[in-house]
Amino acid sequence: MAPPCADRPVGSWFVTPGPSPSLRRGRSPRQTLLVAAGVLCLAAIAAICLWPQHVDAELRAPLGGWLDSAHRNGLPSWIGYATVESLANVALYLPAAAIAGALVPPRFVPAVPVAALLLSVGVELTQDLLLPGRTGDPRDVLANTAGAAIGAAMLLLIRRRRRRRAGTAPATEKTPGPGA
Repeated sequence: MAPPCADRPVGSWFVTPGPSPSLRRGRSPRQTLLVAAGVLCLAAIAAICLWPQHVDAELRAPLGGWLDSAHRNGLPSWIGYATVESLANVALYLPAAAIAGALVPPRFVPAVPVAALLLSVGVELTQDLLLPGRTGDPRDVLANTAGAAIGAAMLLLIRRRRRRRAGTAPATEKTPGPGA
């Protein structure tokens, strides 16, 4: 008896007819939207982090001028270009981590900042070793990881708040007994 794929060309058994396996499993529109948003976030991170030159090179002078003016008008002097750059690194990883956390079971959300740390180390090493116009910076790794941790923490807080509103307590919290 011939195998069921004997009438197909070699290798065609990897391609199944019909909808993709993810659609057959019943992926919700919300999950599909989260996956698409996650792919866009990762593409933005890749474009910004792996660009051959510093992406902020053209913004440095105008932003520096704006900061000088803002300092004269009361902005604390400790908020300088380096602070703005670090906050941009935090903001870069925050949404990606929140989206990644929304796609995994709650018990795996704490692993999201760890994955972001590994990604950021890889990006900074790539910048330092393979991109002549870029420099790797350990402070960027810290800021990126902080952004991922904030994104994951925000997601956990939102999930906890939704559970409380729905009247269900998470498995790690003890519900008060009778008469409490």
